[in-house]
Amino acid sequence: MSADLARALFEHSPFSTVVYDRDGRIVAVNAAFEKLFGLTRRTIPPGYSVLTDPQLEAAGYLPAVRRAFQGEAVILPLVFYDAAALDGVGRSSWTQGHFLPMRDATGALTGVALMHVDLTERVESEEARRLSEERLLAQSELARAQVTATLESIGDAFYAIDADFRFTYVNRQAEALWGRARETLLGRHYWTEFPQAVGSEAYRQHLVVMRERRPAHFEAVSPVIGRWVEVSLYPDDATGGLACYFRDITERKAAEAALRESEARFRLMADAVPQIVWITDDQGRTEFFNRQWTAYTGAAFDPGTAAQIAADYVHPDDAAITLERFDEARRTGRVFEVEHRIRSAAGDYRWFLVRAEPYRDPDTGEIVRWFGGSVDIHDRKQAEAERERLLAAERSARAEADSARATAVANERRLAAVIAHLPIGVTFAEAPGGRHSVSNPAAVAIWGVVPASPAVDAYSRDFVGFRPGPGAPGSAEERARQLASEEWPLARALVKGEVVRDELTEIERPDGTRRLVSLSAAPVRDADGRVDGALVTTVDVTERERLLADAQAARREAEAANRAKSEFLAVMSHELRTPLNAIGGYAELLEMGIRGPVTPQQREDLARIQRSQRHLLGLINEVLNYAKVEMGVVHYDLADVCVRDVLAAAEGLVAPQARAKGLVLTVTDSPADLSVHADADKLRQILVNLLSNAIKFTDTGGRIVLSCEASSDGTVRLRVRDTGVGIPADKLEVIFDPFVQVRSDLTRTAEGAGLGLAISRDLARDMGGDLTVESTTGAGSTFTLTLQRA
Repeated sequence: MSADLARALFEHSPFSTVVYDRDGRIVAVNAAFEKLFGLTRRTIPPGYSVLTDPQLEAAGYLPAVRRAFQGEAVILPLVFYDAAALDGVGRSSWTQGHFLPMRDATGALTGVALMHVDLTERVESEEARRLSEERLLAQSELARAQVTATLESIGDAFYAIDADFRFTYVNRQAEALWGRARETLLGRHYWTEFPQAVGSEAYRQHLVVMRERRPAHFEAVSPVIGRWVEVSLYPDDATGGLACYFRDITERKAAEAALRESEARFRLMADAVPQIVWITDDQGRTEFFNRQWTAYTGAAFDPGTAAQIAADYVHPDDAAITLERFDEARRTGRVFEVEHRIRSAAGDYRWFLVRAEPYRDPDTGEIVRWFGGSVDIHDRKQAEAERERLLAAERSARAEADSARATAVANERRLAAVIAHLPIGVTFAEAPGGRHSVSNPAAVAIWGVVPASPAVDAYSRDFVGFRPGPGAPGSAEERARQLASEEWPLARALVKGEVVRDELTEIERPDGTRRLVSLSAAPVRDADGRVDGALVTTVDVTERERLLADAQAARREAEAANRAKSEFLAVMSHELRTPLNAIGGYAELLEMGIRGPVTPQQREDLARIQRSQRHLLGLINEVLNYAKVEMGVVHYDLADVCVRDVLAAAEGLVAPQARAKGLVLTVTDSPADLSVHADADKLRQILVNLLSNAIKFTDTGGRIVLSCEASSDGTVRLRVRDTGVGIPADKLEVIFDPFVQVRSDLTRTAEGAGLGLAISRDLARDMGGDLTVESTTGAGSTFTLTLQRA
């Protein structure tokens, strides 16, 4: 139909016709519209849109109108419309509206035409309708002709059937899709002409709409043409039948399936790489994070904006520069790149290099998405910090300038290598054969050759690998450990779909050298779950394993040396105790007069010998006790011990010493039901040692307090507080080291071997507790023994 003819038909049509744009605003009205409603184009309020018409909304017809603006042909039932509500002077009328989508040559929706059938007289007066039957019939026929012309021009296929499912109308688009002329269908039964449709989704929907008289919209494969179609069914109350619009959407369906498959492949590939991969739309709203994001942050992907991600996970000091750089990249269309810190699931922050490329619409050139990745560069940043420290040292110390400069240059080279090449080798092989198609530089460096095997069965020919174990190179044991082609992790992922993680393998490179590597492999599957390829990562762990072995050997040597020292101390202490006991025995015999009367001077000398013997024997016993603790041969009889009883016992053992020195010893009362989980003898030994030290280093007239306190964390704290000389701040920790004596200038006879506190702390820790100290020089000390409450 020519444009002039269409314009003439529009202008002179006796049926009210309105043309809307895609937003529902009026573009044109014909004279019949002005006559029907008493309105002109100029008197219609500016900004009016049929998509927001309050009268249509009140009648519940706006959903149907919106479908028309989405490309469907829609028939509104009888509706009363008061045009005076628009401009105050319009007329009201009863009409039936036909909304017909208008499309251009490409099939794109350009607007919607609305034709009104004026049924006012029929509604208002049955008599008038009877008298004007012929006129209404003529109008109906003219309307049918115009509707038919419209239906022939629309891009959708259309047909109408009566209540008996017989075709009453078929447009030319339906003829083209079915490959049938309308003359062969009109008046014939739908299911007789298309028996293959019986029982199909279209069949069921036709029956439902015919029975329930409500519209239906669905997509299905047409059994008539064997292609996907989009179908809209409307009940026709005038005929009791149905009107159907349908279009071929096979290509759209194929495109949707291809898109889903592409997205699935992308997700699999993205989840296989060790870095964080992400996608946002052009406004910065996140659309995708791979599983490494969840593994690192502990948070499942939740769509949000770049600002929200920055606020929730990026370090507060880095959030502003991140958003500034991203906004600049969106504004200029250049690559987005920034370094910032991201919070992990454990709560600590690590540095990441973030880089994203814009993706542009092929047709418009506009940016529609950003594809980005975040690479952990925390080690590099630490190396950079180390470089800055070295440079600062170079500026401050001229004598070390050359050395510092060389170190900085070396660090820069290492950093450049880290940036240019990931330390993890990555290789991809295609299914089903297993041909290597992609290998990164790190993989080439680790294997010593570009992986390029053409198939799985060639892996054992192109690569030599062994499972770690005994056997010299070339031996029978090693030959038994050599990997066959199908045993390589990459082959297992390809052939069996197996996921292999951190499998240690010794490889022999083309130059004959060997490296110990950790291999991980995973299959890459297509949308149907079939293995489409496999990815393998290679990490060279040779040096790590060597260092681990050296560390374990060093630890064993240190433990052996420590045991030898403890055994030596124990043996020497036992050897010294025997003659010391003999000295004590002979001194007692002499004091008893076994060699004759003892003069007062001799008795005083014997007393000195006995005191020295007991002092030396005490030192040896301390050494023996410490050796037992350190060797782990001390037996603990752990039980519930009453705190009140153990405090009383300790007080009884040291009270005479305190009184003899003129000290005030106070023991605070404790609840009768307060108990600790400990060895009673070891607990008493610790308290006696602490009290004895307090007595030794507190001057006459001083005070010593033994107290206890139950804490809310399930522990009990026993404290020994004195008003003695105190301990210097720099000695508060070393006093617990063996053989340490803080004040050698004090009474020398009061000092021991310096093992009492070391033994006491070891005993406390072996019982699940601890021993700590607080002190101020000249103001006394407080020793706190913490144990688990029973």
